Amino acid sequence: MLFGGLINKRKLHSGTSIVFTAVLAVSLGILFAPLAKADVMYNWKDVTIPGGKVKESRISSDGSKLIVLQEGATFNDRKLLVSTDNGANWSSHLAPEGAVNLLTNTDGSKLVVKGKYGQNNIHVSTDGGNSWTTPVAPVESDASLRMSPDGSTLTKCRYGGPLFVSRDNGQAWEQKGNECPNAVFNNGRMIYMDYDANLIKQSTDYGVTWKVIKDGTVREPSFSTDGNSIFGGYIHGSNSAKLSVDGVSAGILFL
Repeated sequence: MLFGGLINKRKLHSGTSIVFTAVLAVSLGILFAPLAKADVMYNWKDVTIPGGKVKESRISSDGSKLIVLQEGATFNDRKLLVSTDNGANWSSHLAPEGAVNLLTNTDGSKLVVKGKYGQNNIHVSTDGGNSWTTPVAPVESDASLRMSPDGSTLTKCRYGGPLFVSRDNGQAWEQKGNECPNAVFNNGRMIYMDYDANLIKQSTDYGVTWKVIKDGTVREPSFSTDGNSIFGGYIHGSNSAKLSVDGVSAGILFL
């Protein structure tokens, strides 16, 4: 299951419906076989969103929850909608003012958002959006915010660092190295695409130290939840994309 990029298509009718799909549990060896086209079929279901005005939408990576960040009557008004039955029913929760950049852990029990523009704080919910805490983050509101799949690690940084890491839901932050990760995984693992040097780097100590694991980067990468598989969906001027299924080597998928 790919980490980041689980919702692929939206269709809004007067602000009331959106289309969700979950990633199928298909072997990477089959789905991304070189020189072959995948024959996977996806069936789409129109899902009605109460009140419309979808700001952001997510699906938890285990497929158990649909989560919508909804824009209210004014620019910074937010509401959070959660469905545990594929959109048949929704629970509604107040969301932090101006919330953006919705992150969710594997089962949707932990949610993290940035605060409204100009505020350094983030907002964290450990009960699926029922309640929120608002810890102060050490970097400006427009800096990158990421979370590990299990929700244990938060990172915040700008390109070129420094990198700040929290392992207590944002209450305390430790300054680590100067690489700003493209993805954060469980147990201190991170991946960084160094586009200037055209290298992929990995950290296993929460970003303190980094080692090169592969020459050549990919744009707009998606990652499996364990970090061992990387799929690069964008190579300028090419009809191919890169795939790694072992965290180091890269194969080629011809589209």
